[in-house]
Amino acid sequence: MYQGLIAFAIYLVAMVFGLAQPLLPHLDVPHVQQTQVDANFYIWAISWWPYAITHGLNPLFSHQIMAPGGVNLAWATTTPTLSLLMWPITATAGPIAAYNLSLILAPPASAWATFILARRVLAHMVLLKY
Repeated sequence: MYQGLIAFAIYLVAMVFGLAQPLLPHLDVPHVQQTQVDANFYIWAISWWPYAITHGLNPLFSHQIMAPGGVNLAWATTTPTLSLLMWPITATAGPIAAYNLSLILAPPASAWATFILARRVLAHMVLLKY
């Protein structure tokens, strides 16, 4: 367990010092591809899920986009898990900061998950003596 946490910490430090250092002081300012449609949609989606839940709305349908008819968000990549995990950041620092922070945390989280998977596969291979 501790090895996994140490691995995540190493990946996070590498990400921060390798790529994210210029972004950290300005998390609430649009930086990364936020002139493109996709990034702006993800920023909106990070805000939408907490808003829909706190207002008792269906989070899979919104009248806020494609008005007046609205849009079925079940067909869109709205990242509900990320939106709910980033809810405290969205509430305190805003959706742009939550988006930028998720961009910083995604590569270390992916590397950590790969580390855990590789350890499990290796452990099973050793047990089965492959």
